[in-house]
Amino acid sequence: MPSRSLPSLPLPPSYKSRIAALPSPPHLTIIAPTQSQATKTYLKAKQTLAQKIGIITKILTPQTPAALSEAIRAENKEQRTTGIIIQLPLAREFGDAKQYLEAVEKKKDVDAIGHVHKERIPCTPRGIMELIKSTGVKLEGKIGVVMGRSRIVVRYTAPHQLC
Repeated sequence: MPSRSLPSLPLPPSYKSRIAALPSPPHLTIIAPTQSQATKTYLKAKQTLAQKIGIITKILTPQTPAALSEAIRAENKEQRTTGIIIQLPLAREFGDAKQYLEAVEKKKDVDAIGHVHKERIPCTPRGIMELIKSTGVKLEGKIGVVMGRSRIVVRYTAPHQLC
């Protein structure tokens, strides 16, 4: 069976209208201690997309583990902040990302990876599943392969068998 690439899909207009209907716009804080060129490009794309649909964003770039911990504490307390993303991967000097991911309040954990979320699948695997569903390809009875370096994607996508 030949492989098939998934198309790039436009953002559904319902996203913008659903956000516009909220009592106040969401405020997203992206905490990105690692500033490689690839990360900068990815963050710019996230910020641009969020702004297009009405999400107010800010990017914090703490340079030390202590500054990262403090940024998370401050954003957890900030009432206007409705969501927090810790941009991964972290540089080696920050140590294990788990301690930082778990420090984000559950209700503000946009990626849903900092806590054990029994009711929520993290956003990247959920996005993968939605993208595949949008193609109309029926997955029942098919064999799939989940490849990647991210433990998060593999851990949450493979058990759900993309359906």
